[in-house]
Amino acid sequence: MAHRNIEQWNDQSSKILVWVGPLSWLVLAIYVLIRNQVMWGGLAALYTTIQISLVIHTIAPLALIILILYRRRRRQPIGKMIRWGLAYYGSIPLIILALSIKLQGLSGTLAWLEMIIREIKFQLDR
Repeated sequence: MAHRNIEQWNDQSSKILVWVGPLSWLVLAIYVLIRNQVMWGGLAALYTTIQISLVIHTIAPLALIILILYRRRRRQPIGKMIRWGLAYYGSIPLIILALSIKLQGLSGTLAWLEMIIREIKFQLDR
């Protein structure tokens, strides 16, 4: 009986992890629209929501990968829902990179990526 409860919990948690990313964009957009009554309020809301979205889109795929490793260890199929979730979370960085190249050009995108890597190194050396 405990094995069945664990399987149900794994199925429910995988669905939550898959849907939290796409639904977070909708919730965060509504929050920005509500807070956008004054320009500075909208910018502050956007600044907060970008960080929340980054956390969600970092933790959820890592949790899905851990869930996949657990399922493989128990020789269970991964499932279509988890595959779609990983495809979504894998495509988001590619979409952001493509948009950056489109908007900033290749040199601007490379400078942006260099700045991000420099900031990560700085934060890790602290």
